Amino acid sequence: MILTTMLSLTILGQVVLPGDNLSLEQAKEKAHIIAVGKITEMGDLIGVGATSFGSFEFEHTEVLKGKIGEKVLKRLGFSARGHEVSPTQDKEYLVFIEQFQDHVTVVKMLPKTNENIEATKKAIGEKKP
Repeated sequence: MILTTMLSLTILGQVVLPGDNLSLEQAKEKAHIIAVGKITEMGDLIGVGATSFGSFEFEHTEVLKGKIGEKVLKRLGFSARGHEVSPTQDKEYLVFIEQFQDHVTVVKMLPKTNENIEATKKAIGEKKP
């Protein structure tokens, strides 16, 4: 049943990416870095129960929040839970990144669309009351 639902969502173009459980507002607050870019290489993917853990190499083209010292982030970790699917190499995404010292982890991913980028820029620009 879960596989059927995932396939249906994928076929309809509604791919659910890691961090789907977070709203844009929650992801914006949690992320130290928000960037647009392309996955240039996928690392290993390990499944544990209903959760998969993996990593990828990410080459950013635009940084919407925070600072990135390198053009390419290596070993950017992510987890895909339940109905979420792993990102795909050579595709572009909007990535919300949490940073702890030298360790960077994805908290949310969205497909790179003008709509998603504009909504994120608007959310970043809005101040909390």
